[in-house]
Amino acid sequence: MNRYMTITEELVFAHHISEETADAAQHYPHTHPFCELYFYVSGKCSYIVENGVYEPMPGTVIFTRGGEMHGVRIEEDCVYERYYFQIQPHLAETFGFPALLRCFYDRPHGENNSIVLPFHTARECFSLLERTENLFCGGERDAGPLALAAFFELLHKVSQYAENPAAQPETQARSPIVNTAMRYINDHLADIRSPSDLAAQLYVRREYLSRQFTTHIGITLGRYLTMKRVALAKSLLSQGQGKSLEEICMLCGWQDYNYFITVFRQETGETPMRYRNRMR
Repeated sequence: MNRYMTITEELVFAHHISEETADAAQHYPHTHPFCELYFYVSGKCSYIVENGVYEPMPGTVIFTRGGEMHGVRIEEDCVYERYYFQIQPHLAETFGFPALLRCFYDRPHGENNSIVLPFHTARECFSLLERTENLFCGGERDAGPLALAAFFELLHKVSQYAENPAAQPETQARSPIVNTAMRYINDHLADIRSPSDLAAQLYVRREYLSRQFTTHIGITLGRYLTMKRVALAKSLLSQGQGKSLEEICMLCGWQDYNYFITVFRQETGETPMRYRNRMR
């Protein structure tokens, strides 16, 4: 079952229930320009979000903003169920609530991307999710405004709890070395020349580290580094007060400017200059 419901131009709601096989590639790490609010329901999976790979628990909520890498790894054949909202960044401006998206933006990039709601709060949130879906499925005349009100209430509950990290249960990391590597990549991407260089910085063998990435993320370490570099380049190219292409090349960890252009075009279908002009 796949249901997409457009609440406003800035807000899309989805509910998916799908039969999945292990290593389903469509859930591998990715980024997108909008914010995403994700609610885990069930499935034999792990989730990947910027600084690590974790085991989801009942009540797990993940929030990512544009450019933050995330995904799901299907560990065993299962029925995988989740709800999520796709939120355009200007939603808060549209409705005049600047603090509306604070759980996405009032934190450093790639940090504090997930929480585990306590039972009673999770139950309230899932009630709101079900209400939102029922509004559209039931053909309610005022489904849009009522669903928007439910979303605001839902986001308020999540944001309120996200602001109190001390009250949250400890999330279980799938692989400590992968989590350490992902954090190091986020902090030192410009200085990492290759997978071998990263492995040396972490005092492990390259083969071991690459094998851990393939096992727990589903892609090679080299592929992950490329995706991180391209995601950072896209973010820097989108900024109004942009840096030069040569500066962006170095900040993303590429040493060769022509290679930067080649890889960026392979990954996005356009050159960095064209991407910058289009985003502006």
